[in-house]
Amino acid sequence: MNEPHITEYQLRHADKLVCWTLGERLRFVWYRIRLTISEMNYATRRMTELQMPLPGEDADPDATRTKLDKK
Repeated sequence: MNEPHITEYQLRHADKLVCWTLGERLRFVWYRIRLTISEMNYATRRMTELQMPLPGEDADPDATRTKLDKK
């Protein structure tokens, strides 16, 4: 969630204070789903970037070690 300081209790309490139409509820739920998916996509993309070798590096670290051992 984007707002970790907002608890589920606070969300339920705020929901009781305001009367929302069905369209507003659907729009809000759809927004939260899109936001969650966006965050998950970003995290996946970032983890993939961190796991990829840097340009110019061998994909196999053992291959580099073998080359150095032969010299």
